[in-house]
Amino acid sequence: MKQLILKELREQYKVALIGMVVLAASLIFTLVNYGNCLRETMQQQTFFDNFHPLLNHDLLLRVAIFCAIFGTLLGWLQIRAEHQPGLWAFLVHRPMKRTRILQGKVMAGLLLYAGAAGMPLLGFVLWVSLPGNVAAPFGWAMALPLATFFLVGMVHYFGGMLAGLRKARWYAGRGAGVGLAVVATLALIEVPELWQAVLLLSGTGCVLAVAVWGNFRTGGYYQDQPVAGKAALALAATVSSFALVWVLLGVLIYAFSSRGGHSYTRYEMSREGKILRVTHRDLGETDIADVNGRTLIDEKSGQKIHEKDHPALYAHNHHAIANDAPSVKWTGREFYAHSRFFSPYAIGNKTLWYLTADGRMVGYDGITRHSVGALAPHGTTGEGASDDSHFLLPHYYSTLSFISFGQPRILTSARTAYEVDLDRRQLKPLMTVSDGDVILGFSERSSSGDTSALILTRRTIHLFNQSRVRKLDLPYVPAPTEYAQVTVYLLDQPDVFAVMFESMGPRKDETGGYPLPHVKWVNADGSIREARDLPKLPDRNYQPNIVERIAIAFIPPSIPIWSWKELYRIWNLLRIVPAILCACVGWWLGRRNQFSRKAQVVWALHHLLFGLPGLLAFLTVHDWPVKVACPACKKPRAVDRNQCESCGADFAPPAKTGTEIFAPLSAG
Repeated sequence: MKQLILKELREQYKVALIGMVVLAASLIFTLVNYGNCLRETMQQQTFFDNFHPLLNHDLLLRVAIFCAIFGTLLGWLQIRAEHQPGLWAFLVHRPMKRTRILQGKVMAGLLLYAGAAGMPLLGFVLWVSLPGNVAAPFGWAMALPLATFFLVGMVHYFGGMLAGLRKARWYAGRGAGVGLAVVATLALIEVPELWQAVLLLSGTGCVLAVAVWGNFRTGGYYQDQPVAGKAALALAATVSSFALVWVLLGVLIYAFSSRGGHSYTRYEMSREGKILRVTHRDLGETDIADVNGRTLIDEKSGQKIHEKDHPALYAHNHHAIANDAPSVKWTGREFYAHSRFFSPYAIGNKTLWYLTADGRMVGYDGITRHSVGALAPHGTTGEGASDDSHFLLPHYYSTLSFISFGQPRILTSARTAYEVDLDRRQLKPLMTVSDGDVILGFSERSSSGDTSALILTRRTIHLFNQSRVRKLDLPYVPAPTEYAQVTVYLLDQPDVFAVMFESMGPRKDETGGYPLPHVKWVNADGSIREARDLPKLPDRNYQPNIVERIAIAFIPPSIPIWSWKELYRIWNLLRIVPAILCACVGWWLGRRNQFSRKAQVVWALHHLLFGLPGLLAFLTVHDWPVKVACPACKKPRAVDRNQCESCGADFAPPAKTGTEIFAPLSAG
């Protein structure tokens, strides 16, 4: 084993060195680019999106691409080295089991991969962790996304080995392992949680490792593999075929689809306080109607009113969402999003300020890149009371970017709202809720030069203007548990507001419907001028064309059905038709090639579950023999069988050339 490992290291170390140099150059480029962006930001006091080298999306994408290519190439080269005449036979006829030989090759390959890709990444993380190198918060958990993308290469390593082992054409069975690894990598980009990403890569790596083991035992042939190896290879080929079919269907849908079938409707408020129904369609078309659905007509032109022609039609509004279970944690859409660790807040006096995921505000000098301090609420954590020692993180801060700091801004804890003055690095209490009440959400917005703040508590809705004068106090009725979205409209009529309450989910009762939007027109003192429920808006409408509907029928039956609406119902039911046809084709091919009854039943079930991708996998994994015309029945017969599958005739003896030295044996 030791000699085998040393042999593999000696043969492939040059490839590892080249990969290490390429990755190191890419990481150095990332650090240089971060420094340039930071310097430009300090000079212009403007937005930049390269917040942290470890969480830079461009870097993570480059690392994923490099690790995928390098891992595939390394695995393929390890197998390709034995493809010269006689080397494979010399390798597998050593006094070792083939499984042990494969273990030695894999250990050497993963060691080379870990050294070539892991060492530059480890050095990169250590450099970023040192104070004064990055003007942003650091935690060791920030390195986990980078480590996850490092694991991508190990999955592709087994895919490359499988491509080198398979006795098949490159456009067919050889690409099954690489195809599965690519699908796993693309799925990784959309995975929301880190544990799901690790589980995805671990599962894919195990499947490919078992497929490599099965093919190594038989020299790349399918027929005599163990059951586990056959199943792993079939799964890899099925997923790769499904990805291919999905891409082809997507191209057809894009090429033949027609736009204009999508529309949705929302409520808006005019500056005079009238409710409008705004319907958006494809191609930028917009229809504006009153609450009863009558289209608005321009009095001057007599034509329909369009948004682009009347930019000042809608009243300025302020929107906030109440979270009845407020938390100091918030997450991003992907597991590698920077908002899972911090979100940029503001730039002021050459200082970059961040809101951390644990509800603190920290500042970093943009020149020295060292921490300059932190701000946190003055409250404490008391027994039986809400945690008042951390900032609450509003929903919109997860997508916030740096902005130049101007007027003081608002942040809240569970019970206190603060004005934030970063120039003086102070927190000034703006309001404190009474006992038993709690702040559920807030937001800021600048409209008409007035930077207002909307604060939602469990009991009250508060609106402050730019001077932090309270413009509106309104009881939160209906309750935030039913209507979590609140929009306050600033109307042209002085000291009159319109407040719209909307639900974020269906009712908890047996109806399962959404509560109707509720609107109140109120005075500045909180007295209600008018209140009403609005009619239910139509659901989002989408009309797929015939190409898209037919494409649904080719999705395998094993894929969960996402919609049983009448529009899709018939096409969802038709998905079984291609699957049955594929099962029939597979059964016919199995009988023609004399498969066992057990193998035919297993593949028939496979085709019924996976349809066209299952049939493509069936065609790519099997070792289909060469066929010639039978001299007796003229039908194709396999050259690796003694008798014809159709008529049972033997092969004709070879023609005599006069050089035969042995006479045929006689029967007596």
